[in-house]
Amino acid sequence: MQIDKEIIQTLRLIQQHGFRSAVIAGGAIRDTYFNQLPRDVDIFVYDPGLSGEEIMYPYTGTVDSNFLTQCFRLDRTSNPRRASSDRVTRASNSICSYGSLHGVTSVWDVMKDCVPYQFITLSAPPIDWVNQSFDFGLCKAYYDGEKIRFTSDFMFDMQHKQLTIVGKTLTLGQMVHAIDVHAPRIQTRYPAYTVVPAPWNEKLYTEAKKRVSK
Repeated sequence: MQIDKEIIQTLRLIQQHGFRSAVIAGGAIRDTYFNQLPRDVDIFVYDPGLSGEEIMYPYTGTVDSNFLTQCFRLDRTSNPRRASSDRVTRASNSICSYGSLHGVTSVWDVMKDCVPYQFITLSAPPIDWVNQSFDFGLCKAYYDGEKIRFTSDFMFDMQHKQLTIVGKTLTLGQMVHAIDVHAPRIQTRYPAYTVVPAPWNEKLYTEAKKRVSK
C-alpha cells in the first residue's frame, strides 16, 4: 500500500505553507488501503482565522484562489507540460460533500495534474474533526505527512465488513445523507459491506430510514 508520490508532495507543500496540522483523510486513504484508485483527494486543514496557524507569504491570513494557486503550485506558465485542466474554484455549500457539516468553514475544488482535490477548512483540528464528524468508520483513516493512521473504527469496519455510522455530531439531515447518498456511493466499490448504526446513532438512524423510504 503506497500513496502516490505527487499526492504526498502536495500535502507537504500545504503543510509548508503554514497548515502544519493538515491531513489527507477519508476515501482516498481507504481506497489506497484496498489497492483501489481514489476518485479524489480530500485535504483537511485548520482554518487559519481560528487556529492561529499562519498562512505563508504572499497571501497571509486568507484562503482564496490566489493563495491556493500558489499553495498547489498551479501557476506554472513557464512549464509547457502544465495540465490544461489545472484550476481552483470555491465549492457551493449546497452541493459539496462537506459544506453542510458542522465545523466546515469553506470548501475549495482544486484540479492539479488531472487529480481532483477538495481543500476543506475546519473550525477544529483536522484529526479531532475526522474522529468526531466522519460518518462511517471505514472512512476514518488519514495520512499526516509522515504515516497512514488507521483508527479503531476503521479497523472494526474493515474486519467485520461493515459501514458503521459512527459520527458523534450527526444531524437528522446528515444521517439521511449518509444512508441515501454516501453509503450507496461507498457500496459501489465495497458491495459486501453492510450499513449499520453505532449504538448511539440507532434512534437517529431509525428516524432517517423512515424519511429515506418515503
